[in-house]
Amino acid sequence: MTSAPALKRHDSYVSADEKFHSVGKILKQTRLEQKKSLQEVAERLRISQEYLGYLEESTLEGIVERVYILGFLRAYAEFLELNAKDLVNLYLREFSPQISSEAFIISSPVLDEGMPKKWVLLIAAVCFVVAALGWLCWTPRQDNSLQDAQADTLRLRQLEELTNAQNAPYTNPSKDL
Repeated sequence: MTSAPALKRHDSYVSADEKFHSVGKILKQTRLEQKKSLQEVAERLRISQEYLGYLEESTLEGIVERVYILGFLRAYAEFLELNAKDLVNLYLREFSPQISSEAFIISSPVLDEGMPKKWVLLIAAVCFVVAALGWLCWTPRQDNSLQDAQADTLRLRQLEELTNAQNAPYTNPSKDL
């Protein structure tokens, strides 16, 4: 009789043949040993409590797509501090004997680092400066400084004439008649 793979839990190994007979039973038994409720696990993992219950009963197949089952299983196993890779491989052997479990590679989630790398910001800043300098250098300029000076001189003369007219002594036109 071949032995099922050992699942690492808390630095000890438990053979799947010794205590458990299926992936669902392993999950449920481990959760109960850790005194965690299904509701607590569901809230922490943000997976429906109903789906986790189906996963523990090994009846999730056919309800949701396999990719979701594998994701739920991996997240649940990691939450319970089980070896997710071994548990997924056990699931694949249990429910897909025709598919080699070695064909599935479980990757770790990609962390969102927030800000881009410093070199990306530096390249973006250099591109912005180059674009701004290019725009300034190659944009045709209109040299209106002479025309502006002439217009300013004309406005000053008009203002001067208006001021002089207002400061002139007042004469009553009716006295001249």
